[in-house]
Amino acid sequence: MYNYYCECCKFHRETPCNQATFGKIVRVVFPGIKTRRIGIRGHSRYHYFGIGPVNNKEKFSPSIPHRSYFRHEADDHNPAVVLQSQDRVRPNGYQDVELFLADFPTIETVAIKCKHKILAFEFLQMYKDHAVTLISSIVNAEFDKAIRCISEFWTGLPVKMYPLLNQSDFVSVVEQCDLLVYFVINDILVPTVPYVVNKGITEAVKSLLHCLPECLTNSLILLPDLLRTQKLKVYQEFQKCIQKQLHISCIYTVACVVLKNQDVATKLLTDWKHMDSNEVYGRISAVVQQIDLKDVLFYIKKIEMILNSKEDIPKQLTRLVHTVLQTYWKSTDRQKPQIQLFVLQWSYISGQIIQLLAEEHSSVTGLFLLLEVLCKDYLMFLIEKHVEI
Repeated sequence: MYNYYCECCKFHRETPCNQATFGKIVRVVFPGIKTRRIGIRGHSRYHYFGIGPVNNKEKFSPSIPHRSYFRHEADDHNPAVVLQSQDRVRPNGYQDVELFLADFPTIETVAIKCKHKILAFEFLQMYKDHAVTLISSIVNAEFDKAIRCISEFWTGLPVKMYPLLNQSDFVSVVEQCDLLVYFVINDILVPTVPYVVNKGITEAVKSLLHCLPECLTNSLILLPDLLRTQKLKVYQEFQKCIQKQLHISCIYTVACVVLKNQDVATKLLTDWKHMDSNEVYGRISAVVQQIDLKDVLFYIKKIEMILNSKEDIPKQLTRLVHTVLQTYWKSTDRQKPQIQLFVLQWSYISGQIIQLLAEEHSSVTGLFLLLEVLCKDYLMFLIEKHVEI
């Protein structure tokens, strides 16, 4: 209870009282409460019967981080400060971090040969403890500790585990574990896409991603080739995914910073209004016959409304991309050729709009191009989340 109280104080940036005072307060608030002393005098703790911490979200919520966990302010460059700022929900100790891993494979959920069941049980217990420690390090922005955690686990693994880790069926189980752990880490480091990135945390994450392949390679050098190959493959997929999310968020951040200038936002709107939508449609229809003029004009008008609002333009544009894709999903069976055609049509239309703006000598063509790249990359990100293209 006292540890929970200290976490609550830390969350609200308040100074906690000492343990003795805390005990006196508990007795005042709960008169007549029964206690039991654990340990010898001077080095004891007290167990209070009948009371315990309550997860009151209005006061303190130490459970799984929400997608908004890492909302970063642009002027805060220290990763540790970013991860410990007041508006973040932080996990509280081992049990709360374990909630991240509720679907972690167990001996009951995997099929292992009888002769290896005891080893499999022991390994999965060890690996889950390792995963909890690793995630705790990431949550606390202790990236060096995370690297050491990975290295120490695999280099210190008992030799008796090696035959187990040379079995293809059990390596598949390890892959399931890794996919879950990387999913959680991704969700912590990149809470939502896109978001305004923090320079310090972004550089720290990039450094972590740069160091992990070498760490894994060196740590797994004595382990079976099958395990090493599979673990590196899973990591490379994770690295590619998170780098893409960071890339989109960095573009989004630049656009947000530039568009804080009202003069730039006004010029953006003015040049967009001067664009001839019929000219756009004429260029498009000459090449792409399947596109309806009404759809083109509708979305051009929607973009004009977004630019006219001059508030959170990048955010509104990415929401529009999401809406367009949702509308498309409802009208198709999502087959690969159809998706490829949709992406090509999107790229061609946006390219023609940028070309027309450039021909009209718009002074903010570069910014339009930046927003076009943001929308296209975000579109691809959303598509890849649903179907491999």
